Amino acid sequence: VLKKWLTHEKADVERMRSGTKETRADGDLVKRVGAEKEVDASAMIFDRAGLVSRLMGDEGLARELIAVFLEDIPKQIAALRGYLEAGNAARVARQVHTIKGASANLSGEVLRAVASDMEKAAKAGDLAAVTASMGELESAFDRLREAMKIESI
Repeated sequence: VLKKWLTHEKADVERMRSGTKETRADGDLVKRVGAEKEVDASAMIFDRAGLVSRLMGDEGLARELIAVFLEDIPKQIAALRGYLEAGNAARVARQVHTIKGASANLSGEVLRAVASDMEKAAKAGDLAAVTASMGELESAFDRLREAMKIESI
């Protein structure tokens, strides 16, 4: 059973990593996979089915985790802003790592991807790049929050 699920998840991650994020002229975020195939990134904002599957079908637990996540992430983003203002690259990297992990656990792929890029920049000491990505992080969280609210109904 583990081999089945772990292999499946690894393949999904590798497939998603092989593409690049873009914004189309109509403003929609897309993922380019290979030279010609385009996948709507809104499908990656929140994978509720994947979350519930990892929770062995426990819908109640999924709702509880979503509620905690939606309450906690704004606090995590506020802490990140504080560390950025203080110029503390190590704390920024840890804070973005926390956001990345939480969003990955809750199947928020777009937020996870943004946080991952920010983490790499922070580890490289490029706080200007992290600061420049704050709007994208907050936008990704807003989109995830809306998707989670819709999917939780």
